[in-house]
Amino acid sequence: FNDNAGVVVVSPKQLGHVFTALFSGLNDYNMERRGDVGSLSRIVAMQGLVTLALTTTKEPNTAEEYFNKDTCTKLIGGLLKQLAEKLDAVRSEAGSCLLRILKQKEPPIPYIPQKDRLIDSLRLRGSGNADELNINWADASETFPLVIQALEIEEYFDHIISGLVISVGCLTQSVAKQATAVLVQWVKESN
Repeated sequence: FNDNAGVVVVSPKQLGHVFTALFSGLNDYNMERRGDVGSLSRIVAMQGLVTLALTTTKEPNTAEEYFNKDTCTKLIGGLLKQLAEKLDAVRSEAGSCLLRILKQKEPPIPYIPQKDRLIDSLRLRGSGNADELNINWADASETFPLVIQALEIEEYFDHIISGLVISVGCLTQSVAKQATAVLVQWVKESN
């Protein structure tokens, strides 16, 4: 990888360890007297995962060696889980990260399961960024109805349900109410 100061050589095995560490960061729910400090880890993990995905897929000839379908599915699923969770800042970052991954054109990120369906579910057909698409990812009343549409995509079901369940049980009444409402509506409309 080129880090502007030189070339950094990383083996696929080493990069796998970095991906594993960042994926672990998506599951940090530590709390202390200052509050939910795990959310900071989750935000940084999302940013790191997106940066790694964008960096490792720049060269299509070596992308498979560093970034494969399983890694991509886990990345998108992890971002969707965070998008369905309780904290506004975490949802905001997850939405921005998803947008970067899904809208990446040169070269596009490979291996995204059901990419077109996911883009349609999240209403990302516009050409621009979240501001141009008028999406406020931090607003649960805006985000949850979008993310629940992606629940129909089998690869992401467990991730999204996990995030929504966390939101249903959160202490912020407005977020819990929104999560409950979309889940109940989805169950009523499901076969």
